[in-house]
Amino acid sequence: MLSESDNASNRSIGSIALTGVVVNSVIGAGIFALPGEIARLVHRGAPYVYVLGFFAMAPIAGAYVLIGTRIEHNGGQYTYVRSILGETFGTTTALYVLVVRSTSAAVVVDLFVKYLAEFIPAAHTLSWRIVAVLGVVALLAIGNTLGVKLGVRLSSALSVLKLASLAAFVGAGYLLLSHPHPVVAPSNLPPASWTKAVSLLVFAYGGFDSVLCPAGEVKSPKITLPLALGFGLGTIGVFYFLVQLVATWSGADLENSPRPLAEAARVFAGASGAAAMSVAAVISTLGWLCATFVTVPQFIRATAERGDFFPAAGKTHSSFGTPHIAILIWAAVVCVLGLGRDLLWNVELSVGARLLMYSIATVALLRDQNHPLSVLGRITGFAGLALCVALFHIGYLQALVLAAIFGFSAVWTLKRSRRIAR
Repeated sequence: MLSESDNASNRSIGSIALTGVVVNSVIGAGIFALPGEIARLVHRGAPYVYVLGFFAMAPIAGAYVLIGTRIEHNGGQYTYVRSILGETFGTTTALYVLVVRSTSAAVVVDLFVKYLAEFIPAAHTLSWRIVAVLGVVALLAIGNTLGVKLGVRLSSALSVLKLASLAAFVGAGYLLLSHPHPVVAPSNLPPASWTKAVSLLVFAYGGFDSVLCPAGEVKSPKITLPLALGFGLGTIGVFYFLVQLVATWSGADLENSPRPLAEAARVFAGASGAAAMSVAAVISTLGWLCATFVTVPQFIRATAERGDFFPAAGKTHSSFGTPHIAILIWAAVVCVLGLGRDLLWNVELSVGARLLMYSIATVALLRDQNHPLSVLGRITGFAGLALCVALFHIGYLQALVLAAIFGFSAVWTLKRSRRIAR
């Protein structure tokens, strides 16, 4: 076992690098879709939702800061929950992570096809959708089976282009919109519309939990984690607010457009602006998918090696050393879900899985006897848990899927414990 000094010497991730992890993990392709969904719920009051969403996520992020300071090794919330609440909840957390990644991938693939239709109108048809989805997934699967270095480099490059394009959208909108449409919160909207809109932002802000994965390598975690999460989420909150603000200022029909940011750019920058935002969306979706083909198969392999997933998924290719079975599993999941068309259904399922995942991790934090919480820490934990419950607004079918996953985890753990006992 490492001594305290040895463990400290192995910690190499500082606050700037960790802030970059937060920003890259959170700002995904969802920002290209959610402005339309949020506008559909609260109309011209949409920018205010991002302010509410930021403050709603703050206590949950605070709980994750506390969890991060208690993790001595890499592995994130999965290993932490497993050590505190046992195998059933550990397996459930692992499966919810996969649900989040899978449904997010479905949303991203849907966005890829919709923004591609700006250049190829036939892309919205089923035949073109099948060709686009299978082609992209096959290339990413083959590339990452042959080796992950190219995937990592491509993901990093596309992330920079994604952030630059969104910054250009905000800057161009601010400079070119001479008569911005007012931002007005409707007075007759029911509270349920606001709550639903804020709950959708769990999807937009989701991903900050990935900061826990390298927690064992973070320098001075009690200082670095709060700084990275606070500054990272603060920057993201401002970024999201400005994107929605400019889209609302444009007066574009965000509510009915399959490509809301392209539609907004068309208002103040013409056809070239719409084309530029569509290219940015295609780049962003490809960058996100490229990153998941690097990270998710590794997660599947890790859970398989611990006995929480099918053993075959833990195998590596004899020649390339990559988790080829896990890559094939992930590719199949992305293809099946990506060929669906209901973006909002997948967003809601992802939100439900995230909130349950956050809740389980927070309960583990509150029950951690090895690292007792201060009064402020317990208040933060209970506040985060209460907000997870308050924001849990999903359909009955999605709730049934998530309940079935927990049931599967319990049965899987029971069978595994009996097999070990023999």
